[in-house]
Amino acid sequence: NVRPRVVLISAVSPAHRYAIDIARAVREHLPGCLIILGGRHADETIKYDLETQELTLQPTSTLSKITDECIEPVIDFIVSGEGYYALDVLMKAISLAMDIPTRTVDVASVLDVLSDFSPLLGPVPGRAVIAAPTPDTVHYWPLSGYKIDLSALPSPYEAFAIRARFPIFETDGHIARTAHFMVTNACPYHCLYCSEGVSVVGSFNSFKDESIGQAIDRMLEYIQYGAEAVFFDDSIFWGGNVGLIVNFCREWKKIQQTAAFENTPEITLMGRTLDRRRLLSLEWGAQLTVDFLAGRRTEMAMIILDAMRQAGCTYLYIGIESMSETVIANVHKNVNRKQPWAERVRIALGLSRQAGIRVGSSILFGLDGETQETIEETIEKVEELLAEDLITIASPNILTYHPNTEITHLHQKGKELDYHSPNIDNRPPYTYFEEAFPAVVSKNLSEAQIWHIHEQTRARWGRKRNLNPMAPTTLPILESTLAASTS
Repeated sequence: NVRPRVVLISAVSPAHRYAIDIARAVREHLPGCLIILGGRHADETIKYDLETQELTLQPTSTLSKITDECIEPVIDFIVSGEGYYALDVLMKAISLAMDIPTRTVDVASVLDVLSDFSPLLGPVPGRAVIAAPTPDTVHYWPLSGYKIDLSALPSPYEAFAIRARFPIFETDGHIARTAHFMVTNACPYHCLYCSEGVSVVGSFNSFKDESIGQAIDRMLEYIQYGAEAVFFDDSIFWGGNVGLIVNFCREWKKIQQTAAFENTPEITLMGRTLDRRRLLSLEWGAQLTVDFLAGRRTEMAMIILDAMRQAGCTYLYIGIESMSETVIANVHKNVNRKQPWAERVRIALGLSRQAGIRVGSSILFGLDGETQETIEETIEKVEELLAEDLITIASPNILTYHPNTEITHLHQKGKELDYHSPNIDNRPPYTYFEEAFPAVVSKNLSEAQIWHIHEQTRARWGRKRNLNPMAPTTLPILESTLAASTS
């Protein structure tokens, strides 16, 4: 129906094989369409080294796999890094290279325009690289400019509808339409298994101190688009900046108090006309860490949590990962080791529940030090936390190797990872976990142990085990498709 001239695909590593499959389908049906790949997998696996002025590739990068002929050349361009403005440069080059009468464009023409055009732009905000694999070589253009202010970027939902429904925001059987919001691009911590840490991402960008007003306006914008709830997808809410967290919450509370004093169905705030009841009933959630809450004075932690709760926060997601002291000692998690990890977990969860905020948690099996005994210990202790209602939902996960994380390098797994084969035998028990594939799971776990983790958490955690992280959504049928099917 659309027959685009350019298709953009974004993928994290576990979705990379499907992104390539999408590209194959596009190439089959639209041979003249340019296909551009970006996203976290490209960011992790393709980087430009400013010191050596060389392109460095991880073994599982799309470029590496095209060179090895593991993937056919179905990708025309790849954008890696802070691609916000780099993609803009590439799209401008495509538009300049396009033959207007025929509306056709080819890679060679775009490469010529990039060579002539990109130097004229001067420094482009952020650090990124545009790469184009051709039969003879890989062409690439590094871009490096001033630091990006995330608040200056347009809202993603200007172009994409809010369709997600997050089961944690459910009232009387109705699951709220949930917008996802990020005020930072990376985590300031360096957990060795995580691909969201600044050491993997390469930079830390955020809404700036003076950008709370823009964050408030973004919340109003999402309500205007139909959001009934908001989840802050930052690894740590506002990057763990206490001042920004408290000030944002206080400003949002003022907005809701203003709406509460009105008695009209609609209200205009910051130039936006909104459904007043939707604004007042909006709830939101965020992610924090055990260290963030348990590592400070109780009074300060409660000030933060009270501010969040009064501003409408009803849910926190906190990564426990393991309840075994032996395992957690190998992770950059338990920063303050004056207290046992299990005790600090209980402090963080208890403070959150005292503030009236529900807590969900991720539990990660397969870290270094994991044995059958530590698996049993974690399952048992999480069962206790669930029984005491310190956690309302627990998500068991299996450690998977992301391409450029510290643990992937430590375990020397980089060359073995398969994030590209289309016919991977993804079967139970792997399919019971969010990112687990046979070719990328922890060397510390056998398949029998993965079965055991699935069966035991299902039996012992019961309905509080998260088996469905996102509720299914029904995409709208295009009118032209409907007309074609009925004619």
